[in-house]
Amino acid sequence: MTGFSEEYKPNNLMPAIIETIKSNLSLEEVVNEYALLFDSINGLIGQCPFIGCTGSIVVDSINSYFHCDSCERNGDVLSFIMEIENLSLRETIKVILSRYAGL
Repeated sequence: MTGFSEEYKPNNLMPAIIETIKSNLSLEEVVNEYALLFDSINGLIGQCPFIGCTGSIVVDSINSYFHCDSCERNGDVLSFIMEIENLSLRETIKVILSRYAGL
């Protein structure tokens, strides 16, 4: 379970743009804007930006996936931005396209 709302399901929301974002935007780069990440055995780890010092976020750069055991948030780069910025999918796409115009 990723915690996405029904709106996240991309079946009718610009699937080509969503796939371009997922394949070209580095989750590590995005998470690093909110939390300092360090190398660990399981990938990159840092203080969870959702709940602070009570949890650790792990970023798997190979699979472009994040997870926090404490707050149980997990997902990809889109879901991270959606949750951290409290945005809808459409708003998230607009933010990504304006913030990371090089995609």
